[in-house]
Amino acid sequence: MQLPGLNASAALGYDVTNIVMQRISVEDLYCDYTQGRREFKNIDLSGAHLFEGELQGIDLEGSDLSHAYLPYVNLSRANLRGARLHHTDLSHAKLQSVDLSEADCQNSLMNRANLCYATCWKTLFQTVSLQGADLRSADFSHAQLNRVDLSSSNLSAAMFKETQFIDCNLFRAQAAVLKDANLDRLTVLPNGYRQADS
Repeated sequence: MQLPGLNASAALGYDVTNIVMQRISVEDLYCDYTQGRREFKNIDLSGAHLFEGELQGIDLEGSDLSHAYLPYVNLSRANLRGARLHHTDLSHAKLQSVDLSEADCQNSLMNRANLCYATCWKTLFQTVSLQGADLRSADFSHAQLNRVDLSSSNLSAAMFKETQFIDCNLFRAQAAVLKDANLDRLTVLPNGYRQADS
């Protein structure tokens, strides 16, 4: 399967041309994983149902997880670098120390997910809900956040070097240090105000 143009990722400078993916069933994925395989780069798992799946340390770099149903999945220490996460449900997922660098996350749910120590360098988050998520010590450097709901999330020690916030909601986000980030005038700050109002 060759993906159509990933315009959002391409706009951020990611090389998404000529990506060819191999379709794999959930059954085959679990079978190979339980036998010790961890490398599953550039596979097509779009629409997969992996509710409460245990896939710690799996390598899904460049894979397509669009429309996948992954609530409560354990992907801690997984490699999701450059993965496509469109309309993906990762609510309550365990994503500690996951690598989401250069991933393309659009219209996805990550409510109350645990992303402690996650690497989200140059990741695109567009219309994503991270409401109540645990983002302690996560690295969002150079990421772009468009219309992202971060309300009531824990941002203690999270890094936002040159992170772009566009029309985001940070209301009641805890321990947010945003001095190195770029926030537009529509973004709601943790105190409920916007930059123009504060």
